[in-house]
Amino acid sequence: MARINAKFGPKNEAEQLVFAAEGLRVDVQVDIQKVMRSKGIGKKKLRRRAGLTKKQVKRLFDDRRDIGVKVLARVYHALGMRCRIVWHPRLALPRHVEGPTEKPYG
Repeated sequence: MARINAKFGPKNEAEQLVFAAEGLRVDVQVDIQKVMRSKGIGKKKLRRRAGLTKKQVKRLFDDRRDIGVKVLARVYHALGMRCRIVWHPRLALPRHVEGPTEKPYG
């Protein structure tokens, strides 16, 4: 089981939400890049297939931007993939962290 480093990680409920959003965004970006690489599809080809602008594709991989559901749907469709959200309970945080937590996996 993964442990959360007490020196690095969310310190309260507000930070937990930030970490959750950032983690999801990174997971999606990495998944898209893996599929693109495995299928030999570059950003230009993705842009054409998904009917996106250059700016939209740039934002897709920008760490400062949220990824819209419509853009994600177009990207996954263009890659021949289907996007599905799978829910998992989050890991419990150390006791010094304020806010509600859930039990770890298992």
